Amino acid sequence: MSCAAGGPDEAPPRARVSELEAELTCRLTSFLEARLQRAVSAVTAHLDSSLERRVRESHDGLAERLEDVVAAHVDRACGTVARDAQDAASKAARAIEGVIAAASAASPSNGTGAAAAAAEAAARRAAEASVAPLRARVEALHEAAS
Repeated sequence: MSCAAGGPDEAPPRARVSELEAELTCRLTSFLEARLQRAVSAVTAHLDSSLERRVRESHDGLAERLEDVVAAHVDRACGTVARDAQDAASKAARAIEGVIAAASAASPSNGTGAAAAAAEAAARRAAEASVAPLRARVEALHEAAS
């Protein structure tokens, strides 16, 4: 619909009223369309910002939850390693005490000679054997973290 108006004396009065009504309708339609477009743009912008905010909040919440889960797993792993280390240390101490007791029973009274060297070597082997599972566990944790 065109909004062009004719000259003031081109049409009879009744036709002129009809043209003015058409011109007014055209202008009102254009005005309302522009207002509607601005309103739709404002609503779209508001929805976009609201959606962005919700996505950001959800992301932050997920990141915090992930941090909590990872921290719990790390704490659990550290507790396991500490328990394993304590078990290995107590096993090593018991093994060393047993080897020393056996060596002192078998060695001469002055503590020199082959029996003392054998006891010392046996004590080292026992300590290594009891610590080996702990080392393997620590290496496995390092590999899993990589």
